[in-house]
This record gives sequence, structure tokens and C-alpha cells, in this order.
Amino acid sequence: MAGMGNGTFGTQENLTRAHIAQILYNVEGKPEVSSTSKFSDVQNKSSWYYTAVVWANENGIMAGYGKGKFGPQDTLTREQMATVLYNYAKYKQEDVSATTDLSSYTDANQISGWAQTPMKWAVATEVISGTTETTLAPLGFCTRAQAAQMMANRQK
Repeated sequence: MAGMGNGTFGTQENLTRAHIAQILYNVEGKPEVSSTSKFSDVQNKSSWYYTAVVWANENGIMAGYGKGKFGPQDTLTREQMATVLYNYAKYKQEDVSATTDLSSYTDANQISGWAQTPMKWAVATEVISGTTETTLAPLGFCTRAQAAQMMANRQK
């Protein structure tokens, strides 16, 4: 992850879907892509995130929303970040079988059905931790600082 200019990292800035696609694409050394964007809101090939989004989608790391949209500027939630990192781990052919009981978190019932397995994996592997001892904030926005910590935790 790079800074935001003027010597700042933007720790409390929210991470967008395009940002995480670009971060993971950078980690992988910016590989070639074999297709074009299938998303109506990712058509400008000169945008800074175009190739990263195509790569993330091609490799099953990120999908779009319904109606052909990706939402590149949409803020990423913590459960979405856990899902992206879970899918990235699968792409890397890592073991994603770790799981844990999340019932000790008072907001575990807020985790979307599609995010249950990735969140259980992310907590079990300590990729993600609670925002407090009893809350995961799955629907809260993921900040750049949280994303950097999750990426660092993934490397442990």
C-alpha cells in the first residue's frame, strides 16, 4: 500500500473496492489479464484500477454486484474485506478450512449469509479481529489502517 500523498497514509480513510483490487494486484506483481471488464462501471481502460479489477474478477477474488456493476468507488465493509482475503487465499491455494464460533461477538448476527464462512475463517486465522472484545463490526467500513493490518496478519 502506498500513501495518499503529502506524506500521509490516510489511516482513517475508508478503503474502496477498487483499492483492495489494486493492492492485491500489486502484491501479485501486476500480472497480465486475458479479458476485458464485464462491468458497466469499469470500462475506462485508462483508469488506475481497470486492470486490477479485471484481474481480481478473472481469478475469483472479487465479483460484482447485480446488473453488471462492480462498484469500484464503493466503500468496502469489513465482511467484504474478509471475503476478498478469503477468496485471495483460495486463489493462492492456501488452506481455508480454519473456522471458529463467532457467537461470543454480540453483532455476529449482522454477518451476511454469504460472508459467514469467510468471516469465520478470517477470525480463526487472526486475519481479522474484533473492533472491541465483543464486536466484529461486519457491516462497518474497512479503513486503510485496518486493511493494512489485515494484510500484515495474513502474512503471519
